Amino acid sequence: MEAKKHRKYWLGFFLLFGLILLVSACSKAEESGGEKEPPTTVAQTEYSSLIQENCLSCHAAENGHVERISDVRKTPEGWELTISRMQNVWGLDITDEEKRQIIKELSDKNGLAPEETESIMYWLTRAGSVIEDDHDGLFAQTCIRCHSIGQPLAQRRTAEEWEKLKDFHVAFNPSTIYQLRDIDWEEEAGKVIEFLKENYSFNTPEFEKWQQNKVTHNPAGEWRIVGISPTYGMYTGYSTIKENGEDFFEERTVTINGKESKHSGNSVLYSGYSLRTSMDGDEKYRGYFNFSEDGKKMAGKRVKVGDTGIYADEVYYAAGKNELLAVWPQSIQKGVKTKIHIAGNGLPENIAKDQVKTDGSLNILSLEQEKDDLWLEVEVSSSAQIDNVIESEISIEGVENSVSLKLYSQVDYVKVTPEYGLGRFGSETQRHSVQFQAIAYSNGPDAKPNTDDDIELGPVQASWNMTDYSPYGLKEENDKYIGTLDKNTGLFTPAGAGPNPEREWNANNAGGVKVHAVYVDPVTGKKITAEAFLMSTVPDFVVPIF
Repeated sequence: MEAKKHRKYWLGFFLLFGLILLVSACSKAEESGGEKEPPTTVAQTEYSSLIQENCLSCHAAENGHVERISDVRKTPEGWELTISRMQNVWGLDITDEEKRQIIKELSDKNGLAPEETESIMYWLTRAGSVIEDDHDGLFAQTCIRCHSIGQPLAQRRTAEEWEKLKDFHVAFNPSTIYQLRDIDWEEEAGKVIEFLKENYSFNTPEFEKWQQNKVTHNPAGEWRIVGISPTYGMYTGYSTIKENGEDFFEERTVTINGKESKHSGNSVLYSGYSLRTSMDGDEKYRGYFNFSEDGKKMAGKRVKVGDTGIYADEVYYAAGKNELLAVWPQSIQKGVKTKIHIAGNGLPENIAKDQVKTDGSLNILSLEQEKDDLWLEVEVSSSAQIDNVIESEISIEGVENSVSLKLYSQVDYVKVTPEYGLGRFGSETQRHSVQFQAIAYSNGPDAKPNTDDDIELGPVQASWNMTDYSPYGLKEENDKYIGTLDKNTGLFTPAGAGPNPEREWNANNAGGVKVHAVYVDPVTGKKITAEAFLMSTVPDFVVPIF
């Protein structure tokens, strides 16, 4: 009993002492007009005065090393989350412009190397239907329960900082240990931390190479765009990027299925190689692109604002070079006349059909040209021997590079991607659609499906539908309520959130369905089917603060 009194006494003492310190600190701030405390001295060559003024009042610094900051590397998005936490939790008072400058500086000095960024682009673009490598269940008990594995993998830390991250989770979410009482948090989180310390350390060969050969690329100039949309296939366009103060301004025009679309907006270069674009137009988009090592190409993704399930893979090529870039579709079937689209860069005008060269396995029937775009009607030569799949190169006299087509006799089977789709209902700012594709395959030399020698032929046109998937023998009619699946394109659009008065118990519009693709062989008329699973659920309410 006496011990309890002593514990209460000391607890009250420490609470009172902490309150006195807090009031004293606030009084000093008021006396000084709310000005920040002078920063600890740090080498001027290490961090700017802006970081010193805003960060060093809390983070200790010595000989150019700033506690916590100097031992962590992140993407621009990672640093933005960190600074937002400092604002929301600790009351950091900075302007939007100051925040932008700090993110740029930290991304440059404490960012990821290009190779490190490429591996987590799916996390940066918030792709919702990616099946992550769980490393044999290592992350299943901890990280995945709340967020993507990409969140920690988009960082590099010293061993000490990885340990602090584990403790930080419990400090900010003290109920975690009780909510996850089916596991030993200390043990399971410890396994993850040991993996991260070993494989995602602060110093990596990629980082050292990048530091030694660091180049700041300049996106200003004229660019040729080639995009691949899972909904529409290949499209092309042009972009002009100009310097705009310390950043850039882009104007671009792309043509998708004959329809021209214009966008413009600001772009910011991070770490000397990673460009983030913000495009306004008929629809708003965000772009995430990384420069190639030679600076002549930028590759990445364009993602719709408010619905990250609508996206396209895009490549920017420095304009003016006389070259062939890409062809669509990726393969054609013997016995079918097919119109292919070839994207070029700086092509000569009035290219004639006899200037197009093939290896004899492909016949060119007609040619249309519009600036740097060619449309060729082609067919596989009747004399071409195709047991499985062969490659055919297409080139043009006087033009650099060639493009390659796969020629095949039949589709052996089809797979639907993504295999497991994740949609999220809600308003237009929270929605996450899912774009399904039917990918055709040849069995390959062993004539057996789903073996290592199978050959991917690329996307094919299929018809789409979905059927209810209700566990435990229930009939919930999810296919009626969760959204719509375009029968021609395979694009799933979630319904509104609900509650839905048409559903039992006024339930929301969540649920699971099976997605079916039906491909019909244009030569034989044979039907090939494939399916995937789709779950449409609530918006992503997890606030990533780490």
